[in-house]
Amino acid sequence: MTLTSQDDRWDGRVDFLFAQKDEQGRQFALDPKFVELRLKKDNYEKVTRDGLVYRQMVKRVPGAQELRVIVRDASSGAMGSVTVAYRDLN
Repeated sequence: MTLTSQDDRWDGRVDFLFAQKDEQGRQFALDPKFVELRLKKDNYEKVTRDGLVYRQMVKRVPGAQELRVIVRDASSGAMGSVTVAYRDLN
């Protein structure tokens, strides 16, 4: 995650995309979110040491078998993703 020092803050943005898929792999129920960060020094140090936790409730759409979460650092364009089968969440 890229954070830029500006005045007494560390600024950045993280984009999230939550996509649900059915058994055939068709994506639907795309739900984009983002977090703007403006961290003071103590929070910046905590995030760089411990990481950043983001929680999002996602309502399962009928027929959805998987949830894919895509995360993108807006400054650098670096991306990562994880796919979780709903059956594994019970």
